[in-house]
Amino acid sequence: MKKILIITSLVLVAVLAAAFYAYKKVIPEMTAKAIVKGEYSVFIPKKVESKISIVRDTVNRKIDEVVMIADSEGITIEQLIAGLEEVDKNEVMAAYRDVKKNNLSAPEEIFDSAYKNIKIEAFDPLLLKPAFVKHIQRDHVDKVMHFVEKNNIMENLEMNMYRNIAKQVLYEKQDELRQKVEVIE
Repeated sequence: MKKILIITSLVLVAVLAAAFYAYKKVIPEMTAKAIVKGEYSVFIPKKVESKISIVRDTVNRKIDEVVMIADSEGITIEQLIAGLEEVDKNEVMAAYRDVKKNNLSAPEEIFDSAYKNIKIEAFDPLLLKPAFVKHIQRDHVDKVMHFVEKNNIMENLEMNMYRNIAKQVLYEKQDELRQKVEVIE
C-alpha cells in the first residue's frame, strides 16, 4: 500500500512538473515559432492556428519595426525582455480600462495611457513614443481593440503566458537577426 502511494505521488509530481514546463516553455516556444516562422506544431489547436495565421504577417512586421526602432534608440532586445518582465497584469488592465472608458484611439493617447499605467524601469519607454505614433495608425488600434474584445483577451488574460510568448518571439527575432548578420559578414 505504501509503495502504491509513493509511486502515485511520484507520477503526480512528474505530471505537474511536465505541465508546468509546458506552460512556461513549450507552449510559448511553439506559439512564437508559429508567429515568427509560420511553423505550426501539431499540438497547437486548429482554432488557435487560424487566429495566429490571421495576424501573423502584421504582428511580424510590427515586431520587426519595434526591434529596429528600439535598436536605433539604443534599447537592446535584452532590455525589451527585461521590460516585459516588469509588466504587471493590473497595470495592463488599468491601461485597457482607461482606453475603453475614455474611448481613446489616437496613437498618442494610447501611448500616453500605457505610459501612465504601465511602469517599466529596464528602459525609458518615452524613447519609443515618436516611433509608436509614427507607425501605429488609428485603424491598427481599432483592429487590436476589436480582436481583444472579440476574443475576450482581457477577461482571460494570462499575463505570464503572454509575457512568455512575447519574450520567446523576441528571442526568435534575435536569432533571425543574428542569422541575417552572419549572411552579410
